[in-house]
Amino acid sequence: MFSPDVSVLGLIVLIRTFLSVSLETEIEGRWPWDRENRSDPL
Repeated sequence: MFSPDVSVLGLIVLIRTFLSVSLETEIEGRWPWDRENRSDPL
């Protein structure tokens, strides 16, 4: 159905997304989509 290349690319995207959310949470101390606790309004 899918070629192995597409599966590997999808896995890489999932890993990068997870690491990005983890890093943002670690640095900011909040979830990336949690805008209520922001000190600077948009």
